[in-house]
Amino acid sequence: MPRYRRSDFGSITKLPSGSYRIRWWEDTDGGRKRRSETIRGTRREASRRLAEIQRVADTPAEMTLKYYADRYYWPSVAHLRKNTLDSYENAYKKIDERFGSTPVSAIKPDMINDELQKQAAHAAKVYLRVLKSILECARIYGSLTDNPADRKFRLPDAKVEYCKDIYTLDQLDALWDVYRGWDVEAALMLQAYAGVRVGESLGVLVEDVKFYDGYATIKVWRQVHRDGRIDEPKTDTGVRTTMMVDPYASRLRELVESGEHDGGWLVSNGLGEPISRNSLKRRWTKLMNNRPDGVPKIIMRNLRPSYETWMHWKYSVNIETMAKVMGHKDTSTTLSHYDRPSEDLIIAAAVREMREVEPITCPNRVPSAVPYRHL
Repeated sequence: MPRYRRSDFGSITKLPSGSYRIRWWEDTDGGRKRRSETIRGTRREASRRLAEIQRVADTPAEMTLKYYADRYYWPSVAHLRKNTLDSYENAYKKIDERFGSTPVSAIKPDMINDELQKQAAHAAKVYLRVLKSILECARIYGSLTDNPADRKFRLPDAKVEYCKDIYTLDQLDALWDVYRGWDVEAALMLQAYAGVRVGESLGVLVEDVKFYDGYATIKVWRQVHRDGRIDEPKTDTGVRTTMMVDPYASRLRELVESGEHDGGWLVSNGLGEPISRNSLKRRWTKLMNNRPDGVPKIIMRNLRPSYETWMHWKYSVNIETMAKVMGHKDTSTTLSHYDRPSEDLIIAAAVREMREVEPITCPNRVPSAVPYRHL
């Protein structure tokens, strides 16, 4: 019968062949696992080998970036919206490829900077945000005294300049004359005349629209993504009620009352689902190819800032109200990214406000004569 000797860490068993088998428990990523090794030598050699294995096991391993990402970072951001998590996961794929198996103490600012310069402008911002958060977990739990990603890095310049052009109300009306009667008319109207986002314009149910004297209200609380997913709006403040005034509200009523709305969707594909983003994009391309003379070609998402601009500047809706209608947390987002008045709109607004103020009159005064002097 084999003879064995146990210790707190493992055991040594003498085999019939005269060799010794050592066994111990090892902590792995998959949990604790039983390990064994056969020593063809003396018991002293087997004891020495088991002691060596124990010393290695008792020495704390340097924690890698992947360890802190899996154990601390991802659980801490699990509550975020799926869109945000998707962007973080895409950034982490690149981070894991470069730093995943690297001990956090070996990650230096110059290494981070090298990786940032390989990214596009927006991707670099997300990459740095995720990496900095993971390394902050390592700092909090004692593996770092300083976060190497907490530096003022020079990020890549944005190379893509997005179109900032918007439509005037007259141009929006000219486009409406073209797409009036299309299957996506309601979606385009919601963007142009109620300021909803592209995905939000497809996520409206008939029951979300209410009509009143001269206007309609639209409850916005879902959006359709490019992959067909349907969930809540982009931000918490995106859940809101927006409005549409006449004559557009009257036309929206006609669409609600006369159309067939499979699944209850205001704009449906006939199969009980909302029309897809790709289908809407194809209709927009068709609209741009058939736009009236004098109407510029711009991107569909700029219907939203067009709405904000004409509501604010042409109809004098104050910016605090517009921020609420647009679903923004505060007015800074509205003013920085959506408010795009032309010089004509600014001057017209200034003149309108000036005329609303009662002019200040002064008694007529004849200036006293000033003697003329020859120099």
